[in-house]
Amino acid sequence: MAPTSGFGFGYKKLHKIIQDILRELDYKAVLLSMQELLAGDDQRRLAFLSSHDNKFANAFPLALAPDKLWRFNPFEFSTSIARKLGLPVPLLASHIGATIKTEGRSARAIVDPYGNGVAGAPGVKGGHTRDMHDGFQRFIVMAAKKAGVSVKGSSPVDTCNGVFGACLNLGENQLSEGAKVTLQKLIPDFLINGRAFCDLGPYNDPPNRLIGRESLGEVKTLARTDLTPDARAAQFQSDVFKRVRDLDLTYPGSTFEEVLKSYGEDGKYLVLVDGPFSNLSGDVAVLTDFIARVRACRVIQQRNISPKLALALVRNSLTQSIGLMSSLLWARHIIGRFRDAVVRAPRQQATEDQNNHFDDVFPDPWRGGYHGSFVPGA
Repeated sequence: MAPTSGFGFGYKKLHKIIQDILRELDYKAVLLSMQELLAGDDQRRLAFLSSHDNKFANAFPLALAPDKLWRFNPFEFSTSIARKLGLPVPLLASHIGATIKTEGRSARAIVDPYGNGVAGAPGVKGGHTRDMHDGFQRFIVMAAKKAGVSVKGSSPVDTCNGVFGACLNLGENQLSEGAKVTLQKLIPDFLINGRAFCDLGPYNDPPNRLIGRESLGEVKTLARTDLTPDARAAQFQSDVFKRVRDLDLTYPGSTFEEVLKSYGEDGKYLVLVDGPFSNLSGDVAVLTDFIARVRACRVIQQRNISPKLALALVRNSLTQSIGLMSSLLWARHIIGRFRDAVVRAPRQQATEDQNNHFDDVFPDPWRGGYHGSFVPGA
């Protein structure tokens, strides 16, 4: 019967506050143990410290696949679990030390127990990195499009080629080869148009930098374990500013920097980096939060639910699906490269009976599904 002011020093839920403090202390103890007991290059240490505070990385294996295309087969699941825990990948066990077939003058790479070499080897034919990049991009951009946000970059025919098209009044033949390469690198992967969402009612605060703006975006897949996704994102942003300034200096009268700064917050890109342990860059959370706010606005109009709860439910669902998708794409990337560049086994046709894939030691990660221009009716 004691009043709130006279119990727990004014805290309404004293027991919960105490428990939260104890959990935080336990959490810090685990981090200290991981840093002190395991060597710096221990894969368990790398996997844990890279992903322990990333909600996307921790979605797998608890999240449910949104549809059949994003379900794991046994090889994909065992590969993802091994990567998640920093353990040897079972599929690679009998080929450790084998040479990974690369093209041109690419550095020599070998198979290691954890799949780092297979995932990041340069010059591997087969388009595996491009498949992963495009799959990651389209999944997230389509999530925005389905929420009613105007986007570019959701398909191979919906591109951002014209963003910097009017910055230079020179014919293509008048450009140096180096300038052509720079211009090609400058084309954004996608564009998010948030101009139609200047007022999101209860979701205007705290501010999200995509609200009321058009923002350019870039997708990067990062196999390196010595660089964080946020550091890679910052590196890309710095490179973009350097490219536009160099072009403006090389071609007086051009407007590359002016056009760049008309997008986002003074030219700031939305850089979505998919790290090696599905530890995604902070900009993925920014885009996820924006999509969640747009969707939550519709939820509170259709249901009797508090704005805070609606936003939490939608954001959690998006985080789970994006994190799961990232884990699956990394598994497919490693398995595909292992098949094509290590074992060098031909791709097999998908069988009618999906139960038969247990006997297929090196399955096609896409399992004969329809993709891109091969979608019926496209």
